[in-house]
Amino acid sequence: MATLAHRHNMPAVAITDTGNLFGALEFSDAMMEKGIQPIIGMSLKVEVAQADANPQKQHVGIRTFHSLVLLAQNETGYANLMRLTSRSFLDVSAQDEPHVPWGLLEQCADGVICLSGGPSGPLNAELLQGQIQHAKNIAERLHALFGDRFYIELQRHDLEAERVTESG
Repeated sequence: MATLAHRHNMPAVAITDTGNLFGALEFSDAMMEKGIQPIIGMSLKVEVAQADANPQKQHVGIRTFHSLVLLAQNETGYANLMRLTSRSFLDVSAQDEPHVPWGLLEQCADGVICLSGGPSGPLNAELLQGQIQHAKNIAERLHALFGDRFYIELQRHDLEAERVTESG
């Protein structure tokens, strides 16, 4: 990838591991060797329901967590990503998948860029369920937390879920 990026004069390339930062070191070394700025990130499951105090929205049965894509903007952001991924595995019950609570995301937002998670993100999940206001509430909370470091993703992989939410 580093050779291809160098050949096409790409100044930066990102890696986003799923739930961890395992590939960050080797990726960074390969990119730096070619003079390319590595951007380190991950897709992380977040308990976004805590971000919206909607008493009508009840969670019954197995909890589902949706992913946000988080990128390190600087060294502080990278340290925060490391804390988030570590806590996502260490602070969950045995029956839950690795995730972080909203409060920890708030504590670790400095130096982090947040993408909405595309088709796997909480906004898309709410839009698919027709919960427009709930999706707006989540987007507003993410924007309040990350400011101009929050981006809503639009992805097109020819998936039905993407067509439904984009047209709505």
